[in-house]
Parts: sequence; structure tokens; C-alpha cells
Amino acid sequence: MNGDDENRIVAKLEKELAVLQTEHRKDIARLSERVATNIKNTRDALKLQATAYDKHLAELNHEAEQLKSMQSTYVPRETHKLMELKVAALELYKERTQGEKAWSNLIAIAAAIIAAASVIVNLIK
Repeated sequence: MNGDDENRIVAKLEKELAVLQTEHRKDIARLSERVATNIKNTRDALKLQATAYDKHLAELNHEAEQLKSMQSTYVPRETHKLMELKVAALELYKERTQGEKAWSNLIAIAAAIIAAASVIVNLIK
């Protein structure tokens, strides 16, 4: 091979290298754009997911508050039955003690009438 052939081969290789470098630059630029787009889309998706999580958490908190409110007015069946028995016992005790008070009141009134009658009898004499 002579010098001209070598020069032509070198020139041809340099052209091919320049073409390949240009093509690779374009590929690298396209890949960089795709990566940037993917990063942006991922960030947007994470923001949407965070918003959805916040909304879901708010709903769960609201449901928890409603459940607490409902449970604060709920009495288990066993407790209700026990309270009914206690109320019935208290009502029975009330009736008995009121009956005893009525008798003691009646006795006190009778004693007052007898005392008044005795005073009147003594005044008439």
C-alpha cells in the first residue's frame, strides 16, 4: 500500500468516526431526554400517589372518629342487662323505703293528732 491509499483509508475512517460520533451524540441526547421525561413522570406519579394517600388517610381518620363516636354511645348487651337488673333493684329499694317513710310519716301525723287532742282535752277541763 502506498501513502495515498493509506491517506484515503484514514480519511474514510475519520469520516465514519465523525458519523458515528454524531449518531451517538443524537442517541445520547435522545436517551437523556427520555431519562429526564421518566424522572418528571415518576415525580408526577409520586405526587399523585401522595395526594391519594393523603385523601385515603383523611377518610380513614374520619371513619375512626365516627367509630369512636358510635362506640361512645354503644353499651354491650351484657352491660345493659346488668344495668337493667341494678335499676330494678334500686326501684324496688325506693318503693320499700318510700313505703317505710309513708308509715313513719303516718305515725308522726297520728302522734301529732293525739298530742293536739290531748292539749285540747286539757284546755277544756
